[in-house]
Amino acid sequence: VTEPEARAFGEKIESSLAAGEADFLTRSFDLESIADLAVADEDAEPHLRTDYRQGLTAGFRIAPQLVQVIVQGGSYHLLRVRAGAGGPRLLFRILTPQGAVNYHEHFLARTPEGGIRIADTYVFAAGERLSATFRRPYLALVAGQPGALARLVGAENEYARHSPQVLEMQRLLSDADGAIEM
Repeated sequence: VTEPEARAFGEKIESSLAAGEADFLTRSFDLESIADLAVADEDAEPHLRTDYRQGLTAGFRIAPQLVQVIVQGGSYHLLRVRAGAGGPRLLFRILTPQGAVNYHEHFLARTPEGGIRIADTYVFAAGERLSATFRRPYLALVAGQPGALARLVGAENEYARHSPQVLEMQRLLSDADGAIEM
């Protein structure tokens, strides 16, 4: 993907969202690639992988959420095209109507047909790529299988081992009634 192609692609994302249209960005994500990264290197039961991939692609709602932010007075603005290993990246700034700021860096890839897709996205507020964010719930599913913990290594093993506690912390953080007192 060339720099001018990447810039035109990014401008199309920005203008379509500004017009209230989520379809272009939704179609631009290569959810198959992102799902492949999320479920990579696991000896999980095939139905687990398939079900997780289907749920991930069916529940992916980033573009409609961005349209809502814009409709309410926020913005999604292309800041620059950055050169990087593997090709150009698009850096966008999200500004919510409440003044919160986040950045997305979209990693671009060429499709076999010659088009451009978003192969993954680094979400600055999360400090990781979408594929890594989507991997953690998958690891929690895999951890429930016999012998799974023995197959996972390093941080993934620790995450899977403690996934019940992590899920409880996430529930408490999102539940106003279960707010943690400091």
